[in-house]
Amino acid sequence: MFDEIILLMCGAIRPVFMKYIIIKEKRMNISKKMGDAINTQVNRELFSAYLYLQMAAYFAERNLNGFAHWLKL
Repeated sequence: MFDEIILLMCGAIRPVFMKYIIIKEKRMNISKKMGDAINTQVNRELFSAYLYLQMAAYFAERNLNGFAHWLKL
């Protein structure tokens, strides 16, 4: 049947709105070094996204809504 489920985010830093899409598995032959580099980059991007959300929550809590809104964009 289907071999893989891929998570796609709708919006860069809004992990609440996720869609699950089922597709057939497609493999690419890439080196271990390249796979590790891609994984590292994805982890850094997600870390940054959550960091911006944390900063937005900090500013919203202190009633600095302009800063909070800017960080959510």
